[in-house]
Amino acid sequence: MRDNLLFHNLPEEKEVNCEQKVLKFIKEKLNIEEREVRLQRAHRIGPFNHSKTRPIVAKFSDYPVQENVRRAARKLKGTNFGISEQYSKKRSSKSAGSWFQ
Repeated sequence: MRDNLLFHNLPEEKEVNCEQKVLKFIKEKLNIEEREVRLQRAHRIGPFNHSKTRPIVAKFSDYPVQENVRRAARKLKGTNFGISEQYSKKRSSKSAGSWFQ
């Protein structure tokens, strides 16, 4: 999961390739050229729900590019979009517990 990023609030559309949607988002919102980014795969997480959009998990081929995208996510401040790292359930619950200690 080290090379994965979660893309939040990208609108859901029928018959749209998630990989192409992520690449377009990176180019338009983060100003990173598509040719610099290589994804192994991208897909939505969880069952479809009319009331909210599912995040897209994208696995990057190159860790330095993934880090570049993660750092560029600061440009999204003040928008409805977000990018976060994907953690295992064990790590997520561990870090959630540390907030209360």
